[in-house]
Amino acid sequence: MPRYIIRDSKGAVINTIIAGQEFVEAHYPSAWELVIEPNIMLPAAALSKQVIIDRFTSAEWIAFSDPAATGAVRKAYAMFNAYIGDVYPDHYLTVKLFTILVTNNVLVNAARATAIMAPE
Repeated sequence: MPRYIIRDSKGAVINTIIAGQEFVEAHYPSAWELVIEPNIMLPAAALSKQVIIDRFTSAEWIAFSDPAATGAVRKAYAMFNAYIGDVYPDHYLTVKLFTILVTNNVLVNAARATAIMAPE
C-alpha cells in the first residue's frame, strides 16, 4: 500500500500515512502527496515526449489519459503534459509520475516503467 505525506494549509508536513488513495482523497483533499518509493530505477538519458508516448501500449495510454481516471492518475497526466521538450527520467517529477502509474495499476509494475524510460 502506498505512503502519503499529509500537509496542513500552510504546506507543512503534519503526518505520513500508509493508506489507499481513496482514503487520502476523501479525508485529505488537496492536502496529500504520494511518497516516492525508491523501487523504480530510471536511466538518466533524456528522451523526447513522443518516444515515451510511443512506448506505452494502447491500453496503458488509454488508462493514463482517461478523463475519468482517479485523481492521482489525472495529476500524473497533467504533470506529463506540462513537460516541454525532452523528459529526464531521473528527475524527481518523472520518478513521481511513474510511481503514480505503477501504484494505480496503469503500468503493471516498476519493471514496465523502467522499460518505457529505457535509453534509445
